[in-house]
Amino acid sequence: MVTVIIALGALFILQYLYSKKTSRRLKRALNMEKRRAAFFQRKIALLEALAFTDALTGIPNRTAFHEKVERYVKGQENRSPDHKTIVAYVDIDHFKMVNDIFGHDVGDVVLKEVANRISSVFQRELDSVYRYGGEEFIIMANIRPEDASNLCALVSEAISCAPIMDRGVAHEVTVSIGYAFIDEGDDHIRQRVVDCIENADIALYNAKKAGRNCYIAYDPTFSEVA
Repeated sequence: MVTVIIALGALFILQYLYSKKTSRRLKRALNMEKRRAAFFQRKIALLEALAFTDALTGIPNRTAFHEKVERYVKGQENRSPDHKTIVAYVDIDHFKMVNDIFGHDVGDVVLKEVANRISSVFQRELDSVYRYGGEEFIIMANIRPEDASNLCALVSEAISCAPIMDRGVAHEVTVSIGYAFIDEGDDHIRQRVVDCIENADIALYNAKKAGRNCYIAYDPTFSEVA
């Protein structure tokens, strides 16, 4: 009888030790999986940030603009009935000449500083600045239509108020701006956004035709970009 009790006691102890060891293994495995999941989440967040950020200037890129614009318009239409969403193209005047004469390194300096100066105009979370491609930037903001020309004037002045310096050389930089408003409506947001982008591009084309270093609102009488 004593032998049986001892045997059962030994069995109980062995089971206890085994279950404790197994529990520790399970905890280690769970902790490892948690760390692995956190690692992949950080990687995904980093990849998303890279996908939506312009590598040179550090501001959101073209992909980020198209990802955000429809949700942005829908949210602002529900919030500010007396405001409208403006989309403005900002194009650096004679930028090709900067690259051709001074080289692409200087062109990169100009692009980064222009991005900084445009961004400095916009302090509200609602406003966004994007590098759309090459020497072209896009501004998206929710404003009263009568304030549009003042906004564009601020952007133009922020860029041209002082030369951009690089290795002791001063580069005078100006921009041309064409802007349009997204039409109001209850549906077809995507098409309204596409139309607005096209209209802003047409306005930019006419700003360049007018001699550059100016800002122009879209007008239905404008000829389309060739």
